[in-house]
Amino acid sequence: MRDNVALLALDAACRMGAGRWSAWTIRHDPDFFALFRVAGVRAHVGAAMDGAERVIATVTIVEQPIVGDQGIDTALYVSGWQVHPAYRGRGVGDALARWAIDRCLTIGGPTSVGWFVAAGSGARLRSRLARLDPSLAMSRPSALRLYCLRTFHWRSAMRFGRLVVRPARPDDVVEMAALWDSAALARRLAPRLDVAVLERWRSHVMTDAPACYWVVRDASGTLRGFMGLWDQRAVKHLHLERPLPWPRAGPRFPCLVATHPCVPLDAPDVARALLSTASRAACRAGVRRILVMADAADSLATVCREWSARSQPYTATAVSRCATGLFAETDRRPVHMETGIA
Repeated sequence: MRDNVALLALDAACRMGAGRWSAWTIRHDPDFFALFRVAGVRAHVGAAMDGAERVIATVTIVEQPIVGDQGIDTALYVSGWQVHPAYRGRGVGDALARWAIDRCLTIGGPTSVGWFVAAGSGARLRSRLARLDPSLAMSRPSALRLYCLRTFHWRSAMRFGRLVVRPARPDDVVEMAALWDSAALARRLAPRLDVAVLERWRSHVMTDAPACYWVVRDASGTLRGFMGLWDQRAVKHLHLERPLPWPRAGPRFPCLVATHPCVPLDAPDVARALLSTASRAACRAGVRRILVMADAADSLATVCREWSARSQPYTATAVSRCATGLFAETDRRPVHMETGIA
C-alpha cells in the first residue's frame, strides 16, 4: 500500500500531458497495479528513491506474450518513464534507463529485445540510449499515431454493403481466436489471444455495449474482423491537460480505448464498419471519444484519418545488445501496439 500511494503521488506530480507532444496524463488511481492485473500481463516497476526513501522516479517493463513467426514469443515494453520535476537533470532518468536495459536482459536473456515507446519522433530517446550504452543496437523507428475520434461524427447510419456488426457472444469466441491467429501474423507485436484469454476479456472486462467486443460478419456469416472497446476509467484515468490537438475536448471525459483490433490489412471496410457502429452505440451511451493507436501504415490508421485529421505521433524502437538477425529491415509489417498497455 505504501508503494501504491507513493507511485500515485509521482503520477500526479509528473503531469506527463504538459510535454510538447503529449496532451495526455495517465493516472493509475486508485490502484497503480490494477491495469496490469486486468490486462493479464506481468509488469516490473523500477523505482528510484531519495535519501528519505521517497519515490522520485519510476520506469515500467511489461512482459507481453506475442504471436511470433516461430510460435509464441515475449515482447518487453518499456514505458511509464517518470522523474519528479524537482529531481530532473540529476541523472536519475539515466539510471532508470540503464536499469530497464539490464532488466530486459535479465528477463529475456542476452538476445532479448526491449521496445521503447516514446511520444513524438523518439529522436531524443534514441540519442539518450545510445549515449548511455554504446553497445546497444536499435531498430529503425516505427511510426505510430494516436487518434482521438469524436463519436458524434459518425452518428448517422452508413452503408457497409452486407456487413453486419454486433456485440460478441460466447459462441463467437472460437472463431475470434482462429481469425486472430491468422491476422496477427500480418503485424508485429500482436499479443497472444487464445480462446481462454478472449473469453476472460469478453466476460470480465469488456462486458456490455459499447464497452465490449464488436464483431463483423459478411452475408455468408463468415467472421471478417473484431475489435474490443475498453472503458478504462476504473483502472487507468486519462486526463487532457491542454486543449491541443483536440479543441473543446474538456479536462476530463469518458472515453473508450480500442483493444485487440483484428482487422485484415486489406479490409478498411471492416474497420470502418466496426468503428462507426461502435461509435453510434458509444454516443448514445454518453461516451464522446474513442482512442485508437495504430501504425501509420495500417488499414486501421487509414480509416481513422478519414474520421479525424488530428492525431499525436508516437515512435516504437526495438533495443538489444545482440543485433544479428533481430532487426529485419525488410520486415515492413505494421506494428501492433495496445493502447491500453503502452
